[in-house]
Formats: sequence, C-alpha cells, structure tokens
Amino acid sequence: MRFLTLAFLLALSGAAPAAAQDARQVRCLLQVNGRTIFAGRCLFTRIGDDGSFTIKERGQRPHFAYLVRNGALTDGSWNGSERANHADNPLGEMRRSGACWQSVRQPREARTIDWGKICAWK
Repeated sequence: MRFLTLAFLLALSGAAPAAAQDARQVRCLLQVNGRTIFAGRCLFTRIGDDGSFTIKERGQRPHFAYLVRNGALTDGSWNGSERANHADNPLGEMRRSGACWQSVRQPREARTIDWGKICAWK
C-alpha cells in the first residue's frame, strides 16, 4: 500500500530526474542492500516544498532515487537498473540521520523490498 502511495505521489508531481528545472550538483550516496550504487557528484532536485527530492547519478544511463515525504511518512525508491526509467523498486519507509535517509526496516526484516540509504549534501 505504501508503495502505491509513493507511485501516486510521483505521478501527481510529474517529477522526472532528467526534466527538473532546479537540479543542482551536490555530493550523493545511494546504497541498496549493502551495495554502493553510486557515490560522489550527482544531480539533486527538490520535488516539492515538503522536503521530497530525487538524486540522479551522472552518465548516459544513470541510476536515480526518490525520497517522497507525505506528512509524517517518508518513503524511498530507486530505479533498480541503469536501463530502467522509473523508480519502481521501493526502499520502504525511511528515517533521517544527518544528511542521509535510511530504510527503517532492518535487512533481515526487508524480505519483499530493497533496503537502503539515500544521502545528499553540498
């Protein structure tokens, strides 16, 4: 259900990492299931005034991730494959820790979704 809410919010926002107008370069980190997907310079784009954002790896077929806030709930997702153009892979509920957001579920509990960490800082 939470993933459907995330997908609905992304559809409403019309957000697409490549089409964003206020994208800026920052330092980023995306880790999924204990593996670093990308780290270093990336594009950061706000997708609303509530703190939601996307990070996008530089390159021709980049990975990207979304962090979507909806009131007290914060969910993450990522595209899962360099060739995928939608962030269909849920990271579940996320909790902030400094410049990072981490999946609330521990790896042993996250059997049906990925777990990860999304970070962005100047």
